[in-house]
Amino acid sequence: MNNGKVGIILLLLVMVAGGGGIRRAKGFVGIYWGRFSTQSLVPSMVVDLLLQNGLTDIRLSAPSVNVMEALQGSSLGVTVALQNDFIRRMKWNNIKTINDWVAELLVVPIRRGVNITTLVVLEDAYSSTGKRQPIWNATDIFRETVNCLKNNGLSHLRTTSSHTIDILKVVGKPSEADFIDDVKPKMKEFLTLLHQTNNSFYLYNLYPLVAAEVNSWPVEFAFMDNNSSFAIVDGSYTYRNAFEFMYDALVVAMEKVGFSDVEIEIGEIGWPTDGMKHATVENAERFHRGFLRHIKQKKGTPRRPNQNIDVFIGTLTDENKYPPLMGAYYRHKGIYNFDGAPKYKIDFTGQGRDIYPSTAKGMHIYLFEKFM
Repeated sequence: MNNGKVGIILLLLVMVAGGGGIRRAKGFVGIYWGRFSTQSLVPSMVVDLLLQNGLTDIRLSAPSVNVMEALQGSSLGVTVALQNDFIRRMKWNNIKTINDWVAELLVVPIRRGVNITTLVVLEDAYSSTGKRQPIWNATDIFRETVNCLKNNGLSHLRTTSSHTIDILKVVGKPSEADFIDDVKPKMKEFLTLLHQTNNSFYLYNLYPLVAAEVNSWPVEFAFMDNNSSFAIVDGSYTYRNAFEFMYDALVVAMEKVGFSDVEIEIGEIGWPTDGMKHATVENAERFHRGFLRHIKQKKGTPRRPNQNIDVFIGTLTDENKYPPLMGAYYRHKGIYNFDGAPKYKIDFTGQGRDIYPSTAKGMHIYLFEKFM
């Protein structure tokens, strides 16, 4: 075998091992594991659990060392976040600090075989939910982080920032959509940077039940299999569910600031089982059955039809460390109970099978922190 063939084989082996940040074909279904709870499933068990359930990707709230160790050599694509609290504890323009974070929490695990594909630079930076304050210099932080990735040989990683529906105005039709006034100039600046940055996209967190409540829609509109006659007609487009409405509302808002072709990925979507009206186990099961079938069939939305949409289902477990000011439902978004048993039936493949997902075994219990 000549040296050229040997080199190609070695390169492929490195990529398969996970160190190359391999990007799968679009249209994946992954899961978001926030780990903001007093009880947390053992990371090695979670990796096995996801693979058993046919999931291909995991999104983490932070690249914790023990979780990264469990992911070494796994085929799972990994999305991690540079968290808001880390940025708030430092001066935003301290490039060395961000560079140290990248070198320690991204470079090291990638070299050890963790298939990190994506970095979320700040989560919901412009949101003011609860006591959170917007991070108005998020674009500057994003730009400097991208530079740090380049300096560390990680330009192949995809980069994004997550945003929720509260950055959009409440409107009657998607064609009327726009970013709220104080966010709009910042979002235009951010989208300009996304457009200029290779491997970047927009990460959108969306809970249809919450959207229905905010917009005063009937609860049936929150389900993909809307059993009511309620629909919203918008010119040549007809909307029969909240997901397609809110997705296309974002598309229109982007168009209004000059960006019609930015890729959108769903960073978190699901249905809480407590904490608000209609948040029940039965409704969560029904929502996921219809939504995952929609994604599997690559239906897209009225304004972006017949498209694959990358999706992270949220969340793996309930997260009881969220402060009540964030909304009671924040603590009850999990698919699994703290003991590792699934709350309801869900077929992550989108085939609509009447099955429970695999049960997780093993958990850590942490000291409870009281929120006022």
